[in-house]
Amino acid sequence: PKRTREGEICDAAWIERTIADCLPYEVPVRIHGAWDMAVEGAYFAGFKPADVSLGGHLVEHPPSDDMALYLGFDHGTGVGNQTAVLVGFTPDGTLWVLDEWQRTQLSTVRDDAEEIVGMLSRMSVSWPDLVQAYGDIPAGQGPARRGNADLENGIRKVLGMRSRKALMPRIRTTASKRGKGSNPRQAAQYAYRWLHRRMAEGRFKMLKQCEGLTAALGRWDGSPASSFKHLIDALHYACSGVIAQRRKGRSRVLRVR
Repeated sequence: PKRTREGEICDAAWIERTIADCLPYEVPVRIHGAWDMAVEGAYFAGFKPADVSLGGHLVEHPPSDDMALYLGFDHGTGVGNQTAVLVGFTPDGTLWVLDEWQRTQLSTVRDDAEEIVGMLSRMSVSWPDLVQAYGDIPAGQGPARRGNADLENGIRKVLGMRSRKALMPRIRTTASKRGKGSNPRQAAQYAYRWLHRRMAEGRFKMLKQCEGLTAALGRWDGSPASSFKHLIDALHYACSGVIAQRRKGRSRVLRVR
């Protein structure tokens, strides 16, 4: 029989595990050898916008377990384009999407910072409780510019800090957007598969209050120009440190009530 380089037999069970690891629209090409692939319906076909008790991914309350907390930002200049997502990872590796924020009107960086700090406060989380924060590359120019440095300045002012260096953790540029050798499209596809795998394995839970992400995951068709993509990008940026396993075994934890 055919085997992988690691010696695993490529039998029917292996094929089923490989299918479960694929985004549904990739299966015809990656598994069955078709020539073309296209998204039909929702990109994240494995996402179930229903209560966990009904076989879905939505829950009413956060877990009582300790969680390592991460924050992700997708930067944009228009209404709805600037987003943030707070996630937590329990010791068993389950991803919990805890809260979201999306700009609903034109605003200043300071306004955005106040609302982001308010989002954390709703979950009884302060900025130093975060393991790390990850953001996209800057968007816009002049007064409309939004980037990690701009947001850091806004948040440190809201928190009453003299220097941006006092803000810990700092907002890091997500790994897929750093350096000349990075491939953002390939990195995003890997992140989407990683999220899909968490959903398929039952290790993805989202609080019902995240209504924007519930709609985005259930309705995004894979289009780069879709308004649903901003929150999804903020979600996978929040998870980027865990996806890259950069901080494995070194995460601080916080009990969220």
